[in-house]
Amino acid sequence: MEGFIRHLLSKMHSDLSMGSTRLFL
Repeated sequence: MEGFIRHLLSKMHSDLSMGSTRLFL
């Protein structure tokens, strides 16, 4: 179960990173 939560967190983090870079570009 912990692995699933970690996977969701990393996915959200990558989505946020992609979104922020898209805003900056």
